[in-house]
Parts: sequence; C-alpha cells; structure tokens
Amino acid sequence: MPRRLIAPALWIVAGAALAAWAWFGPGVLDGPSRTTGLLPYLLAYCVLTVGAISLVLRLRPGGPWAALAAGLALTVLVLAVPWWSAGRQGQQDVAWSATSDEADAKVVGDRLYLLLRSATDGPARLEVRDLPSGAARWGRDLPGATGEQIAAVTDDGAVLVEGSPGGRESVTRFSPQGVRQWSRPETQVLAATPGTTVLQECTERSYRSCRMQGVDVRGRTRWARTYVPEDEVERRVRDGDGPEAPAPSVVALVEPSINDTGTRVTLLDADTGQPRQQVRTAPTGADLAMARGRSVTVLSGRDGACRWQVLDATRTRTTTLPGSCPTASLRSLGPDQLLTGGTVYGPGPRAQVLDLRTARPRTMRYAQSGSTSPQVALDLEGTDPSAVDPFTGRRLWPLGPERTGQQRTGQQWFVGGAVARFRSLDGEAVNPFLLRDPGRPPRQVELLAPRTGQRLAAVVCDDFTAVDSVGDDWVLVRCGDELRLVAPSG
Repeated sequence: MPRRLIAPALWIVAGAALAAWAWFGPGVLDGPSRTTGLLPYLLAYCVLTVGAISLVLRLRPGGPWAALAAGLALTVLVLAVPWWSAGRQGQQDVAWSATSDEADAKVVGDRLYLLLRSATDGPARLEVRDLPSGAARWGRDLPGATGEQIAAVTDDGAVLVEGSPGGRESVTRFSPQGVRQWSRPETQVLAATPGTTVLQECTERSYRSCRMQGVDVRGRTRWARTYVPEDEVERRVRDGDGPEAPAPSVVALVEPSINDTGTRVTLLDADTGQPRQQVRTAPTGADLAMARGRSVTVLSGRDGACRWQVLDATRTRTTTLPGSCPTASLRSLGPDQLLTGGTVYGPGPRAQVLDLRTARPRTMRYAQSGSTSPQVALDLEGTDPSAVDPFTGRRLWPLGPERTGQQRTGQQWFVGGAVARFRSLDGEAVNPFLLRDPGRPPRQVELLAPRTGQRLAAVVCDDFTAVDSVGDDWVLVRCGDELRLVAPSG
C-alpha cells in the first residue's frame, strides 16, 4: 500500500471499529448485547467521513469537491444500514399483519375468523383469512349489529355470529363462501354441522323452559324439542392457548331425572334431533355434560370417585377416576383431549388427560393446570423454573429466572402446539435508531420449540396487547391495533 494511503485507511478502520463497538457492545462476537445510544454512532460516522475525504484527496480523482461528495456518500451509506436494520428488527418473522382494532379472533384449522368492531359508529365486519398467508377469503359488513361475537364455526367453514341488531338478540349464519344464509331470533348456538344449526331459546315463567331447534341452511326448522333444563351442570371447559375446535355435531341434552334424583344426559344427533345414547348419573347429579366433536362427555362424582362417561352415536364408555370431579380446573388440550387437575407440581396422581377418541385416561403426574400440553409442562413455581416432560418429570430446558433480585422479569408463558414467551426488553439490546417511547421499553414475543426450547421465531412490538393463539409453528399476536402472525421466516 502506498504510504499516502496509510493514514486514510487507519481513519476508516478506526471508524468501522467504533461503529462495530457501538452496535455490538463489548462482546462483538456474541451479537448485540446492549444499547450504547446514538453518540458513538455519530462519532464513528465523523471518523469514517474524514477517512473517506482523506482517501479521495490522496487519490486525487477530482479535487476537494469530489472528495467531499465521496465522504458524504459513504456517510449516507453507513447511516442507512442501522436504520434499515431498525426497520427490519422485530419484523423478520412476521408472516403477515392486519389492522384489527377490537377484533374477536378464532383460529379453527387453517383459517382465521375475525369479527372487526369499529372504533366509531361504523358497522362491524366479519372476515375469513387463510392463516399461513393472511390472504382474505371473504368479508362481510354487519350493519346495525351490536354486541356481536363469533359463536361457532362448522367443520366445513360456515360461521355463526351472535349479535343484537335493533336491540334484539339473534343468530346469523354465513356459508363457507361468505353468503348470508339466514338470521333467527334464538340466542344460543348449541351445535352446528354443514347442513344444520341447533339453536336454543329459554324462557322464565313459573319454571325455566327451553326450546331447541335444528335449522337447515335455508333457515327452515327441521326438528324441535321443548324441555326443562338442569341448570346446575357445567356445559363448557376452559380453552387452552391453541387453536379452537369446530362446533360440535351432536347435542348434550341435560334434564333432571324423572324421579328428581340425579341427571339424565342424552346425546342428540344435530341433523335429525334423534336421541342416540342416554345415561343417568348418581343422585348428586352430573358435574359436567359437554358436547365436543361427535361425542358427549359426562363427569359425575360418587363415593369419593369421579365417573367419566363418553357417549357417541353407537355406544357409551365408562371410566372411574380417583377423587372428586375437578370441573373447575378442567381445560382443553386440543380438539380431542381434556386435562383435569394438575394444579400442584410434583409426583403423584395430580392430573389426568382424557382422550375423547379412545375414552381412556392417562396420568400426567407433572402437569400444571394452565401451562401444559401433551409435549411439555412449565414448572413456574420452583427455585429453578424449567420445562419438563408432563408424564415423566424429566427436565427439558430452563425457563430463566422469574425474578432478578426483588424485581419480577415480567415473563408470561402461553402453551399450545408450541410455547410462546412474552418478556420486556428493558435494559437489553435495542437498535438505537428505532423511534421508541423512552418511558416504554419494547416487548418481545418468542415462539419456542416445546421439547427443546429452541427459538423458532420472534417479534418485537411497542404496544403488546395479547397472544391470541399458539400453533405448532406459529403464534398469533396483537401489537396495538395490529394482528400479526409470527412464524419461522425460513
């Protein structure tokens, strides 16, 4: 290298080294580790500019004006890199995003069903999107509706919406292609198939009476039944953090027994209204009677044990579980599995997984009621928070401390097909070129593999609102007024 170029080269190397230190911090090879602010960057750009101008002058290609232009061009180029990185930070794993102010979102299969409520007086809007791509399948305005919500989605993609247009409660059905099929004054959807929707309307006179109707796709009544309900029985369980199941295709008809002891539960075919199976519980009555998929699950306690019965179109299968029926902690683990118990971590018969397809329970000794899937259970209360195998208790991967000194780290966990973690990035690496509210540290949602804890994808957002659903390789996140699908970018 000619001697006249040594000084400019040193200026450029010094500027590049200063810029690297400003971005990566002391541990350059470890990646971004802390925020250093804009001052080191500006100093680095000044050093680089001096080096560029000096280099051009030493080469003498066009005089001082050319040198100044070259120096400014280099400065703009170097400035563009961190600003471009700032724009990309937190977005590289966002498969798609959509504005969703006050949205009711349901994920069923590979479709996202959105009920968008207007922040002004405009009509609500029902939209159906392809989940992987975010592409809109169809959308319909719902003029005059108030208090609307997505009540159910059928196996073939028809949507049932509950609302109160004109102050009167009603149910409206849209076909899988978005065609409005009918609207009825009944207030509750019990079941739905591609051809029939089962609606219910209850009245209070001298006693409580309910009328149940099966309605076809043209809004005509196919069958009807009036009955006196047993209201002390739970009809639903808490959904987990994963996608939701389609509407059941059978109905659980729950009535007091004729002799007024116990409960009579009948499985009705949604399309015909015909009874298929019936059970009578112990004198204390049923604790839970719930239709899910093509079966009805009944839990009833007696003599210190819990009898679990699964009714389908052809048979009734019965299993006895130890202890009382824990309906308060019952939650869904997916379309065909329920988790019962699991409120205390440690060995022992703490929880049971109920498989609705086989009607067989499986003991899950290390379950956590709100943080468990068939692949992983999160032990958040121990001195060493970690993910464990829910059946064997084998430690899989550490979760990180819940506290630093006396301060909580603010981590929140969501368990579906995979695991999602929400945490604040206060004090951690943040691109200083990002325009942020200094009083509000950015938040990050990470998608983690359930068995290894490997980070699959992540998103950074200033105004984190909620995690809507966690799939096997995606997480649906609300960031302010945006709904974002976060998935591995490939």
